[in-house]
Amino acid sequence: MPAPTALAAPRKIPALLALCVGTALSLLVAGLLRSWEQREVREQVRQVAEERAEVLRGQIVRSMEVLHAIAALYDTRGAVSREEFGKFVATALARQPELQALAWDARVAGPERAAWERKAHDDGFPEFQFTEEQDELTLIPAATRAEYFPVFYLETLQRNRAAFGFDVGSEPRRRRAIEQARDTGQPAATAPLRLAQESASQRGFLVFEPLYTGPASTVEERRAHLSGFAVAVFRVGDLVASALRDTGDKGLAATITDESDGTVIYRQPAKADEPAWDTTLDVAGRRWLLRFIPTPTFRSAALAWQSRAALLAGLVISGLTAAFLWNNAERAAEIARSSPRWIFANEPRPRPKRPVTRNPNSSRT
Repeated sequence: MPAPTALAAPRKIPALLALCVGTALSLLVAGLLRSWEQREVREQVRQVAEERAEVLRGQIVRSMEVLHAIAALYDTRGAVSREEFGKFVATALARQPELQALAWDARVAGPERAAWERKAHDDGFPEFQFTEEQDELTLIPAATRAEYFPVFYLETLQRNRAAFGFDVGSEPRRRRAIEQARDTGQPAATAPLRLAQESASQRGFLVFEPLYTGPASTVEERRAHLSGFAVAVFRVGDLVASALRDTGDKGLAATITDESDGTVIYRQPAKADEPAWDTTLDVAGRRWLLRFIPTPTFRSAALAWQSRAALLAGLVISGLTAAFLWNNAERAAEIARSSPRWIFANEPRPRPKRPVTRNPNSSRT
């Protein structure tokens, strides 16, 4: 007689198949949706990041235009007074808060140092002198050398007074930038550094635009006719904060790295394993890598719920379908067990009696 479980087992195979196939399809659909969501996240990151990167690029380009204008002023006028310089750059400083300062750094031969210091005294700055860094926090009178590049005109002076008179040629990173600008005839930026006028820990950088008093077609002519530099001074935090102000609100974290030496210029906390969008920015001869990474806020606002919802719905439907088919199999088996044919075929019957055979010799006995 077949057991009841053996009778129901073949009918339960569709339920098991429905559960397996439904689970597999649910995982497949969820995986496809997950891939689509990741593409959408990357696209949204790209759109927001590209917009912010363009804002930062535009601010730097505007600042470069100010330097070009100062260079054009010196090319046209030859000599510019302190008052004229202040009036010329005042509008740019008022409209572009990312600029910490604008300056003119004169080229001064060693024997002419005293005359230039007296000139500043005559302009109303009796304490002016050429200075250099003893360390990042201390300025001292500049040592004797063959050539100086002091900050001679500086706007605005109130918040940058510590840099007034600083010899930019005395510090290696600034020196490399002015030599590059001098020899190429193009603006050159420094690596991130602590500004002479910085009282806190924030880093900054400078961009030098070379000024010449004669022909400057070759490197030799540029070196011979260099008269000084127009200089733009930036605090990195101020520059980046104004350009990337909205990235945090939109769920992105930005990191800026100077590719020339790997220095991290600016960083917002983020997980490194998130899909990032990168772009590069040329800053007066230096390449900055801008990386935008989505934060948990961005990802929770994105479309990540759809793949999870599809997986959950698929598993629920598969489970319900399998349960329905399983119950049907049980019922079908129960019905089969209660039918007369099944009962007749499986009810116990008495065994037939065997005929008794007598021994032929028993009668004789």
